[in-house]
Amino acid sequence: TSLQQWMIKRSETTITSVKELGEGMSKLTSLHHLEIKLGGTKITSVEELGEGLSKLTSLQHLVINLRETKITSVKGLGEGLSKLTSLQHLRIKVPETRITSFKELVEGMSKLTSFQHLAINLFATKITTVEKHGEGLSQLTSL
Repeated sequence: TSLQQWMIKRSETTITSVKELGEGMSKLTSLHHLEIKLGGTKITSVEELGEGLSKLTSLQHLVINLRETKITSVKGLGEGLSKLTSLQHLRIKVPETRITSFKELVEGMSKLTSFQHLAINLFATKITTVEKHGEGLSQLTSL
């Protein structure tokens, strides 16, 4: 049988990289539901996570919690999300991080047409304006 649901929870640990996680998950091509909780870890980049996600073309439901991590950008996630053509539900939490923009995330999401539910938590980030991201969000007409 093939794995269809997977939850990863590594909160409050000394993890500093998601490279192995990204590489490992890229092999789970029949996955439909994925929850990744890395809040409180010491990761600084999510690019490898985005690379792994990009291979999960059957994914329909995705939750990513990066609360209180040391990330400064969500660029890799946006690129990975742009390949998830079956994705219907997305919840991303990046509160209390150092990100200054979620432009790349919006650009990635704007390429998807199956969305039914979207939630993004940007509480206590370094983002100063969301106005410039409205154009990308307006392309999500299936919400």
